Amino acid sequence: MQDKLNLSLQQVGLISSCFPAVYGVSKLFGGMAADLRSPRIMLSAGLLLAALCNVLFAAGNSVPFFAILWGLNGLVSSVGFPACAKILSVWFSRSERGTYWGLLNVSLNVGGAVSPIIVGAAAAMFGWQYGMLVPAVMALGMAGLVLTAIQDSPQTAGLPPTPLLPPPQKSKQESSPWKTFVQQMREGILQERSVWLLAVSYFFVYVVRQALTSWTIFYLMKARGVASLAEAGLRVSGLEVGGLLGSVTSGWLSDLFIRRNASSGAVGQRIKVILLYVLLTALCVMGFFATPATSALLPVQWILYALTGVGLYGQQLLVGLCSTECVDRRFAGTSNGFVGLTAYAGAALAGFPLSICVKRFGWGALQNIVIGCSMIVAVLLLPLLKKRSHEQEAALAKGKSR
Repeated sequence: MQDKLNLSLQQVGLISSCFPAVYGVSKLFGGMAADLRSPRIMLSAGLLLAALCNVLFAAGNSVPFFAILWGLNGLVSSVGFPACAKILSVWFSRSERGTYWGLLNVSLNVGGAVSPIIVGAAAAMFGWQYGMLVPAVMALGMAGLVLTAIQDSPQTAGLPPTPLLPPPQKSKQESSPWKTFVQQMREGILQERSVWLLAVSYFFVYVVRQALTSWTIFYLMKARGVASLAEAGLRVSGLEVGGLLGSVTSGWLSDLFIRRNASSGAVGQRIKVILLYVLLTALCVMGFFATPATSALLPVQWILYALTGVGLYGQQLLVGLCSTECVDRRFAGTSNGFVGLTAYAGAALAGFPLSICVKRFGWGALQNIVIGCSMIVAVLLLPLLKKRSHEQEAALAKGKSR
């Protein structure tokens, strides 16, 4: 695309930055939409509109047009994950939700790995436009599949409610589904201290994630003398591989903790697992930066970075899951969107501002920032070690009222 349209790197960067910028800001509102309307419909509509944006993008030929369409794609895509979060929160009980949440995150990792291959092949064989059109066709197919194969809740599918999942609390505003932004945020999010702690911790989790994914290759080449981009890329390729393992194991392990400690706070049990994964991340990052970047030690660095991915993506998954379990399930999508908003703010901080720190203090600042942010995450989450889920709080309140 760059060569065909004679675009500069700055123009490509401008276009590509529009999606995450709009996506991060609008994810909160995407979560509200998934809570206020059918998450199945919202997910399907998001896929349909994203496909339309891709088709229109393929027909464009100017940078402003591309930037607007790519930003709109981020807008309509923002409902996707919050809608999935809402569906999972309703269909699965707290003792199994982590496992399925992990599988959802694995699908993101797999999609991120496979999509460049599919898009790249289509663009190379038929032209850059087909790199947009092929994903559009796939999104259209998935939109139809979502509509026909997914139900909003067990009840809408004619099944009994999920075991151990109480009905959502009624509120005085229940008769008006389109609550104002302020009303919904006050009732479902802003009054819940644990959500704020999770949101701020998510901010620092994403600082760590973006710092490692964006700057480690430059660190290896500029500070450790790795000669080629290919070798540097190989040394850090284990991060996503470890991320797959981290997504699966963290959800499963937190479910195991909950089943073995049924009388304890469910969110607190997941927090224990997060802290283990934070510790794993910090230790492996220190080991990675301390290991000489020699050819003989390349496997050692790869393993350390893969274990870093296990810890990083494991904690990322569970913080998002906990944010939905701390609130009434009516607000699961909104809560996930809220912490997602802070996460993308953290990702933004790990871009240009971090580059200024590296320029002023050297590449050692990268390691210090990553370790420091990991420790902040741990400190922020310590008060939630005994936190019950909203379901447990509701059941406890119901028992006391009898």
